[in-house]
Amino acid sequence: MAQKASTQTKPQQPCHRALLAKGQRQRQRILDWMVYGYSNREIAEKLGLSRSGTAYHVRKLLEHFDAVNRTELAVRYATQGKSTN
Repeated sequence: MAQKASTQTKPQQPCHRALLAKGQRQRQRILDWMVYGYSNREIAEKLGLSRSGTAYHVRKLLEHFDAVNRTELAVRYATQGKSTN
């Protein structure tokens, strides 16, 4: 029998885990939600984090990918994951 899909399931994101240093799973989870357009508040609620903690991780992700905003971050995340460099 088929199971119903949960409305709270984690978005499916291509596996680009190598882009982030080992041990940064929280940032990876935040990034997974960010690229789908979730706000810091929504991400914080979904992951059980504080808004300020989420904002801190978002800033670090922007620095890591050398992006100036969330949209650019999502594009860099997608393209760097596919690059052969």
